[in-house]
Amino acid sequence: MSRIGRLETSSNDHGETIAKGQIAVQVMTPAGLSLFKTYLRFDPVEDRRSDKSPSHEVMSMMQQGERWHASQVGSAWLRTVERGQFSGQRMFSINIDIPGLMIPLDVAAFEREGEQGQFEIAYSRRRKAASGGGSDGAPSPSGGDLDDEIPF
Repeated sequence: MSRIGRLETSSNDHGETIAKGQIAVQVMTPAGLSLFKTYLRFDPVEDRRSDKSPSHEVMSMMQQGERWHASQVGSAWLRTVERGQFSGQRMFSINIDIPGLMIPLDVAAFEREGEQGQFEIAYSRRRKAASGGGSDGAPSPSGGDLDDEIPF
């Protein structure tokens, strides 16, 4: 797995978990390899129908002048790991589908050990069958070109 971003969580006025952060990945464009970087905000879903429904809407944040604008680009599920070495640890399962990406990103964010509310977003490329070959157009890790501060 490769680190492609980070999240910081806090609670809103209703005690619900909210998160903000960013991702940075290299993507293949017609002009060649390019860095794709966006700020993210995770908003709690107000009328969640079941435990299988997403717990959060994933919003891409873009700044225009002094104002920030949000556009929904995915969904996330806040879960607690039930077994294994990370049992009891919180994590997000995240799906991000931004039109500029060739394929949706299915990623996970794991809480850093000893740092409550701090999450690392990790990407793991799905393996193709042995008979296939070539690039699947999937994003590649960026090598960690992330800003120190989340500005919104």
